[in-house]
Amino acid sequence: MAARYRAQWLAHSVLRGGLVFAVLLWFWPAETRALSNGLLALAGAAPVSAGALGAVAHGLGPLVLAGHALLWASYCLTRQASLALADGLEVLLLGFLLVALPPVLSAGVYFVFWHSLQYVLRTNALMSRPLPVGCPGWGPSWASFCGAWPRCWPSA
Repeated sequence: MAARYRAQWLAHSVLRGGLVFAVLLWFWPAETRALSNGLLALAGAAPVSAGALGAVAHGLGPLVLAGHALLWASYCLTRQASLALADGLEVLLLGFLLVALPPVLSAGVYFVFWHSLQYVLRTNALMSRPLPVGCPGWGPSWASFCGAWPRCWPSA
């Protein structure tokens, strides 16, 4: 399922990225700092202090939570309650993944198996090449978890 309005899609995209960083900074502060500073060192930039990342975590976490609540309310107000439910379940699952696994592993799993799959499916739909109804041979898909069954991806 996809949001009907561009503002919802944009908010969803920004909030999903914010969620990844907020959860990692909140639950894995030292590991996330080491990873961030390692990437900054590759670019020749100065490292970020623990205090600065702590301040970001304490500001970003509540902002992301409030943003998701507003996004889900907007889905409900625009008669997309099933999308709000699916997105809420996805946020819970992603949150669990980010808390349960160390940052490098959880971010890798997220970007390789979650984010990129959604991007490919969205791109196929935009190019008028959605997966066939029922997705023969694919078995239950991620979309079935999110309530889009029997369609594997909604048509554009």
